[in-house]
Amino acid sequence: MERIANVDIELLRACITRDTYNTYKDIVKTYMITEVSWGLLGDIGEYYSSNESIKTIEEASFKSWFRITRYPSWKIEKHAMYDKILSSIFTTTTVDKSVTDLLLRQRIEASISESLKQGNIKEVREYIDDLDNVGKTVTDDIKFDSDNIDEILQDHLRYGGLSWRLEDLNKAAGPITKGDLVVVGKRPETGGTSFILSEVTHMITQLPKDARILVINNEEAAIKLLSRSICVALNIDVPTLNGDASKYINEYKKYLDGRRIDIHCDSGITTTKIEKMAKANNYSLICLNVLEKIQAPFLPRGLEDYQRLEKLGLWARSLALRYSPVIAIVQADASAEGVPYPDQSMLYKSKTGLQAEADLLIMIGRTEEDETTRYIRLAKNKLPGNAGTDPKLRHLKSEVDFDILTGRYTSRAWKK
Repeated sequence: MERIANVDIELLRACITRDTYNTYKDIVKTYMITEVSWGLLGDIGEYYSSNESIKTIEEASFKSWFRITRYPSWKIEKHAMYDKILSSIFTTTTVDKSVTDLLLRQRIEASISESLKQGNIKEVREYIDDLDNVGKTVTDDIKFDSDNIDEILQDHLRYGGLSWRLEDLNKAAGPITKGDLVVVGKRPETGGTSFILSEVTHMITQLPKDARILVINNEEAAIKLLSRSICVALNIDVPTLNGDASKYINEYKKYLDGRRIDIHCDSGITTTKIEKMAKANNYSLICLNVLEKIQAPFLPRGLEDYQRLEKLGLWARSLALRYSPVIAIVQADASAEGVPYPDQSMLYKSKTGLQAEADLLIMIGRTEEDETTRYIRLAKNKLPGNAGTDPKLRHLKSEVDFDILTGRYTSRAWKK
């Protein structure tokens, strides 16, 4: 008989309670647990079906039903082996569902990593959906009436998460949380890195004092990005910073107040290295600049550019689900040059695959005539928003201010 792993034991133990079983029955798939455990999960479900009034399974009753009713023809030796497994499940009635969820997520993550190595994108998509489902509560027969409709609607709204410096995005999209993939498309020299730093230096202040944000950059030197981070955080320009560097570095440290923005610059960085960094550190946000330049060892050779970008988008989504929200910069093609509000079809060498993975797709445009104005377009918006978002702005087009000296993006329509 195959060995029963911790995830199997924790899952089966959790399912001793009917409510928890109902949560997991449609989430757990065969690849997540062993064949023996999959069979026992089915046995538990059959037991509940046969005993509709039972809310929590008792060990003696279940073992008796298992031996006499469920499998009366089994040999004594086989029953003895299963009896040991069942005893391990019933050793305690104290269950921490968060532990079970964590173990299931780890099992799914391992499957995602293996499928990425094999280039099996279809499986990766299925596993990502499974990962997204773990931890969600399954509720049957929701009834909408005047007594609970407000509560249901409030549950759908998003609380917490990271809000934007750019108030236009708060009004149109709302905060981002773990699992969200934000794709930002723009032409070179439009201010993609500045957009990242403008938002990161705002979001870091919303986090606990030991929090960290990771910024991956494969285009500029780390010291240059550090200087730009200080400028955008303190709202100063480079000459001011250079005039009294010690003063502003100390002010920047006070601004962070124990938090960290880890800036990692590497033109040859790989998905493997990024995953190791994400796994080793509890990052609250991961920023990728630029997505298409990240090396992906798991991808086969000979892919078309659009296929490669699609698979990188899928990888970025899995990163968001496993670790923290992800903001990824991608380039727009030449057709977006000088266009105030580029659309998603203008992403460089991309068809629809990358766009499909994004929860929020922000397109940034500019014109040659005005260096201090940027044009923000939400080409795709699947975020649920919160009490502060306006559904009418879901696909926002907005002119915003861009300070080319400090690197800050600020709202023109909504002043804080």
